[in-house]
Amino acid sequence: MSKIRNTHHKKLNLFKYLELNEINSKEAKAVFAYRSRMANFGHNYKGNNPYRICPLCYSHPDKQEWSFRCSVIKENINIQGNYDDLIEGNISKNLAKTILAITKLRESLK
Repeated sequence: MSKIRNTHHKKLNLFKYLELNEINSKEAKAVFAYRSRMANFGHNYKGNNPYRICPLCYSHPDKQEWSFRCSVIKENINIQGNYDDLIEGNISKNLAKTILAITKLRESLK
């Protein structure tokens, strides 16, 4: 069994969201980055600085699970879906669009 932080796999196989025709390659890439904890958040890349603050609102830790609650993100994006669905693998087109929009917003405002 392989384990990637909070995600457990008994068997390695292609996730369903990667096979969905309605999710484009940019959305799938963004979802994969979140699911594998490779999205550009300070908590994912701590290095010598174990605590980083959100560069958008400066009011919470820079963790990807907080992105669905961040006030700046919520002001700019219509959040569809929730973080738990992402972790559980319940990926919809709307959730994939939300994750891509969060990724783009964070890149544009930094």
